[in-house]
Amino acid sequence: MTRFDYVIVGAGPAGCVLASRLSADPGVNVLFIEAGDQDTNPIIAMPRGFGELLGDPTTAWHYPTRAFGPSQQVEYWVRGKTLGGSSSVPPTPAVRAARCTSRPPAGPTRCSKT
Repeated sequence: MTRFDYVIVGAGPAGCVLASRLSADPGVNVLFIEAGDQDTNPIIAMPRGFGELLGDPTTAWHYPTRAFGPSQQVEYWVRGKTLGGSSSVPPTPAVRAARCTSRPPAGPTRCSKT
């Protein structure tokens, strides 16, 4: 049986950095555990694919909250289930850069696409 000096559960950003730093020492054995798959799903790289990823149990966990409020509502908190964790399943829209100028004092802002 292999013995490990460290066991890291979860391949989110913190887990990945920690595993990388600990495994840099050749004398240290690190076991890295992630429930999800690699983040090779092409939809992960597409900002418009975010909604599709949220409903896919292979790429996202759906943690229910305790019932709360007068209606005893339950919410589902979605967390990334892939290498990179929730940072691999971001709700980041594609934003195009704009060059903006404003006129003092507190004048209207004008932006033009670059």
